[in-house]
Amino acid sequence: MAYRLNVRLTPQGKETAIRVAKAFRANNISVGSAELGRLDRDGYELHLDGIAGEICFCRLFGLVPDLRVGSHSRADATFPDGTTVDVKTMTFPNADLLVMPGKKEKRCDLYAMMVGRFPEYRFAGVATQETVFRTENYRKYPANHWNYVVLKEHLYIPWDRLSEQ
Repeated sequence: MAYRLNVRLTPQGKETAIRVAKAFRANNISVGSAELGRLDRDGYELHLDGIAGEICFCRLFGLVPDLRVGSHSRADATFPDGTTVDVKTMTFPNADLLVMPGKKEKRCDLYAMMVGRFPEYRFAGVATQETVFRTENYRKYPANHWNYVVLKEHLYIPWDRLSEQ
């Protein structure tokens, strides 16, 4: 079972997420997400949830998110020991962790999963880069037929067990 920890954005976090999502939209930065196949969401909402998920993850672990628009950083967050994290956010329960295959070259040490909708999210767990990029995890995602690395929720590592890996 995945480790569940809920977090809600502070008023300042909400303002930051909205500002950054608008900047992403204004700069035509696309959302490479399977959720684009869902007609009830637009790019702004996807950016907002993604950014808010990153802020909530960082709030949980006392980190500072990289919210630079157009940043070519490979990580959404970096721990003091240099461990890099790519934070993925999905809105529906029991979501799969989706990573574009091209991220293998720019990969992070960890991939974290946040689930929820603005402004409240739950931390579902993390996966190591070795786990994410296993050959058996590559597949076409049915929502949009794009190729993804797909990791099912039962494969996430609860944060408190990560050091055992």
